[in-house]
Amino acid sequence: MNTEEKYSNYSKEDGKILNKISNYYRLEINNEMNCSKCHTESKYGSNYCKQCGNELFKVVDKNLFNIGEKSKFNINNIKSYASSTNIFITSVSSILILFILSVIFNGMMDISLGKLGISISPLHTMLGMNLGSINITSSSLIGVGEVSVHLGVISLLIAPIISLVISNILFMKNKSNTPNELIINSIGVGIVYALFMAVISMISKIELNSYDMMNIATLLKVKFATTSIFINSFLIGFLSTFTIGYKKRIGKENIYINIFKKVINIFIIGYILVFIIVGILTISDSTYLYEFGISEYMKYINTGIIVSQLSVYMWGFANLIPMVIGDYTISIFNILNSNLFFDTKLIFIIVFILVSLIILIAGCNLKKHFKNNDKNVLLIFSIMYSFVMALISMLSKIDVGMGMLTTNANNHNVITFGLPIIITIISSFIYSYILAFIGYKLYNFE
Repeated sequence: MNTEEKYSNYSKEDGKILNKISNYYRLEINNEMNCSKCHTESKYGSNYCKQCGNELFKVVDKNLFNIGEKSKFNINNIKSYASSTNIFITSVSSILILFILSVIFNGMMDISLGKLGISISPLHTMLGMNLGSINITSSSLIGVGEVSVHLGVISLLIAPIISLVISNILFMKNKSNTPNELIINSIGVGIVYALFMAVISMISKIELNSYDMMNIATLLKVKFATTSIFINSFLIGFLSTFTIGYKKRIGKENIYINIFKKVINIFIIGYILVFIIVGILTISDSTYLYEFGISEYMKYINTGIIVSQLSVYMWGFANLIPMVIGDYTISIFNILNSNLFFDTKLIFIIVFILVSLIILIAGCNLKKHFKNNDKNVLLIFSIMYSFVMALISMLSKIDVGMGMLTTNANNHNVITFGLPIIITIISSFIYSYILAFIGYKLYNFE
């Protein structure tokens, strides 16, 4: 290439593009409705002012990294994409809404936990709704003990999600008009929301003194794990903001964001369908709960909460992941030889077929929208799918220590419900890739 061609955008011979500047820069639309020069109101998406002809756009880097300086991260570029004020307002308002919901929840809740129940405040309820781990320690003349409890009850996420959805619709939805803005604003809300929740966890300790029949005092300390609260709150804040802020035109600009949104849609739609199936079967015949040894919990826990939790685990089961329910470990490989009743096995088979069909259809959808794309969309899809499955595995895990809090580790049992996270990542990746690949190859309607 000669010097003239080096600095030319098009070839003089055949008009071929020489410098693909569009790969590195883009036109960013001005979100302000009024022209900065003559203040004439313009329609959204206009490139020039209809009154004075002033440019209503600016040329910006397409990436978050400096062109030509790939190893150097451009923090100023990030600031230009972030709506700092709206990020803060969205996070704070969501916490205020969640606090109001927690007050209402506490008022409606029939607390029967003695002194511990009386000590539960709306702040503790907020932390519990974000599925944080709880560390319980006791000290007395007998000894010192500690138990960590993780209550990943999925139905508790409803309140934080509602709070974040309302706040995002009010303050953030129209602030994310490009892929970079969507990602940065989602991360921003996630971090600020998580920081506030982490601070609340540090100041929300519970200390109780109790005495036994021998008049021996025991000091009981209950504290939410700050790290767990921060991670979970960040994930909830990020995903809620991303889902609400996503727009079709953003997906057209970035294939990764487009596919990630499709993965989220798969889980939302699929989970609702599985919940409906399991719910109907539970209402008609709940005897299968006795087989898992969890029917006794129905005396204290709403049936809807149990069904919502089982629906998550059954989704994992349909992805070849063994689901752990107390003393039972159920997977697609041992379901037929298990001691479960035929009707119970039928429930699992129905869910397995449903989830398989959903992923097959997703593969067809990928070919429909990305058949001319040079990227490996199936690999991208499976990586993102397994990532979301890992998040679900982490959030939905329930570990409850039962028994005395003493120095004797064998003095209490642990009840576990959930999906093993490592197996979840591997199985969901392989299974989603295979089914999506089949769906991708089968799609031939055009």
